[in-house]
Amino acid sequence: MKRIIVVSLVAAAMLFSACASNPKPKDPNIGPTDKNAPQTSEIINHQYRGLSNVPDWVLLDQGDIEKMSDFKGFMVYKDTFSGQDLNGVKIMAQDFAIDSQIARNVSVRIQSKFAGAMVGTVDGADSYFEKIVKSLAEARIGGIRKHADYWLLRRYTNPDKTVKDVYEYYILTKVPEEEVQKAVARAFNENPPKSENEIRARDKVKEIMDNDSDW
Repeated sequence: MKRIIVVSLVAAAMLFSACASNPKPKDPNIGPTDKNAPQTSEIINHQYRGLSNVPDWVLLDQGDIEKMSDFKGFMVYKDTFSGQDLNGVKIMAQDFAIDSQIARNVSVRIQSKFAGAMVGTVDGADSYFEKIVKSLAEARIGGIRKHADYWLLRRYTNPDKTVKDVYEYYILTKVPEEEVQKAVARAFNENPPKSENEIRARDKVKEIMDNDSDW
């Protein structure tokens, strides 16, 4: 999913650079799935088996996906649906309301991004920030796009050698960071501060946003 002799050398150099800068997923065929879990797992089938490998984004954490060159300037959200029947899992995913769920995900993410930095810094900051987060959870955020989906079949093996095969269906959605910034700005406009403390809280949040290199 990443993207005459002199020209060939330049293209090769660009490809090497892109590969070096993107995070690499862990081998999905090596267990256990968690160091404290007794199960091991392996991928026994996937959407394009025999044609290509499982895409890196399927195996990476959300934060690592955003470090990939394909997603510069975007926030990404990866959702997983699982079950023992692939068609059933896909039907479950069809009922997934992307826009509203992404708005809630954005509000949670903004909350985690700023709340820790604000705690105890300004009296009244917590209550004012709750209003901003609530507005974001109900916001309409532009530019939300489903980037890709992918399924795989994973076999879980217990210590007693019993196995269970589970389909996992992944949906990757991306949102332009600038659209998230606009939504945050609208949330501020919809919740004007009503006291000196709330003004300081608002200014503190904006300061954190302006200094955040992830935007």
